[in-house]
Amino acid sequence: DFALLEKVLEAAMKYQMEIITAPLKVQLLEYAHQSPIRVYAFAIHHGMDDEARAAARASLRYTLLEIATQNVPELAELPSIHYQRLLRFILECRQEFSNISLDLRWIPMGTPSERRDPVTLRTSVYWDSATNPPWVNCGACPQHGVTVAISPQQTHFRVRRWWMEYLERAQKELMERPCADTVQSPTLLEP
Repeated sequence: DFALLEKVLEAAMKYQMEIITAPLKVQLLEYAHQSPIRVYAFAIHHGMDDEARAAARASLRYTLLEIATQNVPELAELPSIHYQRLLRFILECRQEFSNISLDLRWIPMGTPSERRDPVTLRTSVYWDSATNPPWVNCGACPQHGVTVAISPQQTHFRVRRWWMEYLERAQKELMERPCADTVQSPTLLEP
């Protein structure tokens, strides 16, 4: 369990047993998905910067309410400035992820396409920048839409309403959980 892992890792680090420390750090990062704040606090307390960063990124899968209400005994040993930095990081990520759902210039024009090599018969995927993505001109979707700027050159396209509705839902969700899993979740994609 996590408490035992903490004790063994502390001992391995104290006695500089790198052969044991390295795999234990990997195991510690596996706990970051379940208990990111515990891993973050432990890593900060022991000067494990890479593991602390990974735990901070893993915390983005949780809402602020879920983070604030977690029982984290390791926080008692941590100076509050580190917890404040973590919360600031989460809030900044929430804002940035929300912004990318409003400014669409980061989205490349084109669509993924397949190419078959005539000699090897292998298929590879490439980005065809000569075609418009399906959210611009999907033949199966209704013709109504909205006009938005989506390229660095401020090119305006009339995009499908379903795309804009998806982005609006994504923006709301990203304000709560600013991570890639959010925009790929079935609950967000299915509507």
